[in-house]
Amino acid sequence: MKGDVLLFLDDGSTNRVLGEGTLSDFTLEGGTLNVTVSDFVSNEIVLSTKTNSQLIIPGIVEGFGQHAVQAEALCREYFDQFRSTYLIGWNPDIQGEGSASNDVGQLSYKVGDRTDWACVNKSIRTGDPVYLGRVGSKAPKGLIAKGRACSGSHTAEHWNPAKAGKLQDFVLIRFEEIRSGESDSYLPLDGLKTKFPEQQWSPQSSGILIQDQYRAQLHEEWERLDSGSYLRRAFEEWQALPYSEYFDWIPRYREIVEIVRSFRESGEDADDELVSKIWQSQDNGIANAGRGTISKNAYEKNKESFRSLTKQILRSPNSDTFDEVVAQLKEIKNDENSGLDKTPHLLVRRAFSAANPERFFTIGTDHDMDRFATLLRDKFGDEILEDRNNSWIEKNAKLRTYLLSKGILDDDLAVFNTFGDYLYKRLQKESKRIDRITSPNEIDQSTVVQPRAAKNVILYGPPGTGKTYTLKNEYFPEYTSTVEAVSRQEWLVSVLGDMNWREVIAAALHNVSNTPTSVTDLVKHEYMKVKSLAMGRARPSNAATWSTLQLHSSADCENVKVSRRNEPGWFWKDENSLWTLAGDWQDTQAEVADFVAKLEGQPHDSESSIQRYEFVTFHQSYSYEEFVEGIRPTLSTEDEISGDVSYELKRGVFRRICDSAGSDRAGNRYALFTDEINRGNISKIFGELITLIEADKRRGATNELSVVLPYSGNSFSVPGNLDIYGTMNTADRSLAHIDTALRRRFTFRELMPEPELLQTTNLEGEEIDLRRMLDALNSRIEALFDREHMIGHAYFLRGKGETIDGSELPEIFEHKIIPLLTEYFFDDWSKVRVVLADDRVSKRDLQFVTQTEVSDALVSQNSGLRNREVYRLNQNALNNPDAYRKIYANSDSHD
Repeated sequence: MKGDVLLFLDDGSTNRVLGEGTLSDFTLEGGTLNVTVSDFVSNEIVLSTKTNSQLIIPGIVEGFGQHAVQAEALCREYFDQFRSTYLIGWNPDIQGEGSASNDVGQLSYKVGDRTDWACVNKSIRTGDPVYLGRVGSKAPKGLIAKGRACSGSHTAEHWNPAKAGKLQDFVLIRFEEIRSGESDSYLPLDGLKTKFPEQQWSPQSSGILIQDQYRAQLHEEWERLDSGSYLRRAFEEWQALPYSEYFDWIPRYREIVEIVRSFRESGEDADDELVSKIWQSQDNGIANAGRGTISKNAYEKNKESFRSLTKQILRSPNSDTFDEVVAQLKEIKNDENSGLDKTPHLLVRRAFSAANPERFFTIGTDHDMDRFATLLRDKFGDEILEDRNNSWIEKNAKLRTYLLSKGILDDDLAVFNTFGDYLYKRLQKESKRIDRITSPNEIDQSTVVQPRAAKNVILYGPPGTGKTYTLKNEYFPEYTSTVEAVSRQEWLVSVLGDMNWREVIAAALHNVSNTPTSVTDLVKHEYMKVKSLAMGRARPSNAATWSTLQLHSSADCENVKVSRRNEPGWFWKDENSLWTLAGDWQDTQAEVADFVAKLEGQPHDSESSIQRYEFVTFHQSYSYEEFVEGIRPTLSTEDEISGDVSYELKRGVFRRICDSAGSDRAGNRYALFTDEINRGNISKIFGELITLIEADKRRGATNELSVVLPYSGNSFSVPGNLDIYGTMNTADRSLAHIDTALRRRFTFRELMPEPELLQTTNLEGEEIDLRRMLDALNSRIEALFDREHMIGHAYFLRGKGETIDGSELPEIFEHKIIPLLTEYFFDDWSKVRVVLADDRVSKRDLQFVTQTEVSDALVSQNSGLRNREVYRLNQNALNNPDAYRKIYANSDSHD
């Protein structure tokens, strides 16, 4: 109807919004809807929600069938991102209207109800989000409902009968979520005031505008608060209208599950058709295996083995069988005559999903499971997979249990199991926001802005507290993708990022079968575009490509007129200015042939991974040129002969990871891990970039900043999808003494000794309580020095976290613990003895460090030059279990 808000969608996409406008007039002629729109605003964006509507959908959609469910979800997402948000007030103490019980302050309205609500703000527009704030004395204060404005401001008779005859400003709202009951979550007013200190939170004044700086965070807080509500709503939308790309998935899922069930129940061996569906079909109704399929030749050679494996799976689709099947497939792969070049893990997983749909839903890889759990944790704060080392089966079970605990249940297992995949992809899309519309073929023009603020975190603590271990085991997996989970573009970036432009051009020419190619066509090649993205550039440069081709053209190519040419001479220019590879390019640099082989196909090992992070260790001489960019010396083949040195601009580790993160279009996050961050000269290393790493100064953030780099002259900013982590040993430098600029831009996570991780060990048949021993050592260090110089638990753990054997204690104490203590106390051996409790015992066999006086016969006491006491390491004590036990004997440092 006239006055409605219309959202305009791209003709080729069901979730690509071009903009919005207000319907002024419309006519319907022969099935064609002609509309006149006023106040059109262009807001080009790709949303996570899709709809089957074609071009135009109403801004506020009523429940007119299944299509409206997705259309309404798309509208909500769009308006929440772009529209102003308002706070309206309700006091159940005085507003009996709309109150079922003043005692509990519960609304009588239901989700979907519309009502006029008093609102003094006349700026509200149709589609704007509104939150209902409850005040008064009889119920908890806070936000209890979310709705949508279905009209602008209008005037009607006052809601209070006592003020009959007076007029009041209203807005028509429709409730989308209500959380006012005792069992429902709501946002308490006190918490809102703390999180959003500059926002007015006085719902008595109905129609308060939520400040733009808080709007997105408020929506996020509301969604995060109640995971069950969000998940149930998402499940209802999935049940009502699956995405068009999944349109036939559910019936095909049911079909394959029924076929498998019939074979299981009958006890018959699987026929050729079923074996083929499980092991050869790219998409069998359970999952699309994509590049995880096996060749026809390998399938035919091992068909009977696959039939036997199918029988095992149908007979007993459990975790033991899963391990057995994978082991047998690895044996088949290791047979050089099998033709199987990889272990088809994804095919195994979908086979088990078909055979046991009551237990498994289809989310392809271990990485996918981890990523799914991470997205749920980031969205709702629920930690589902505490141990990422669990098997695919265990992870699958935990994720299914989590969904069931939130009330997600359907008797149709095809609906429930496909929902897992739908939810995973929905959360992935919601974790990023694409700011502008781009053609899928123009990969070099899209821009991704991550909604989550970038992390700048420093892990700090005494030595041996597991800082580097935490990076490796807790953070590295977050920034690692399995090959099955990465896109072709991600794979190309990982390979091309290690190649220079000369090598990329050679690979591109080889990829077109060395067909004579113009520079104009060459810069359009996929390799050239992806390399440009990896370098942080919008597109390859024609001029730079020309220069590289000519500089490295063959010495006898007469069609190139430049006088100076560098080795290697890989390129040949014909009389039509078209380029090919010179004949000897593979001989001059054979490793490029390896790059070409990689680029012309995905890797075959399904267990390989791509790392989206860089690791570097700072030290006193580390510089800006190494970290960001600088001029570096280089020797070409020609230079090695002549002895001359040439120089070229090289990107440092920080520039490389920024370029990779900035070119990623798949919503992945990247990380830079800096070990010993406090040992470097921060001002010298970061230079002018120290400001750019702040979350709000990142690319696409509210206060985005960029600088011109001094060497390359390029404009540079830090992408929002790059996280920066550092480790800092407090024994080297106190937290209070680190660079102020660094401290202000990072958050800090303290890692202290955890004696509880240690188990009792045995030395010479005697039991030693390592937990109590470490507690006692650290209590004495804290009393004599400070807590920043404690001893970490890692000194008593092996690489995988298991407690050391007692036989290792003598070496650890002699070469690690005692030298560390002497360093702490600046060779004051008397304090070392106190820490080791050597001063508490008189028996020398129990003293790690013995004390003796210098004889007058050696150095005269009257000379005034000698040390009165001399200290020596006692090897006997190092091998005496009682020497270690005496450290914590009679110690009250541990309960």
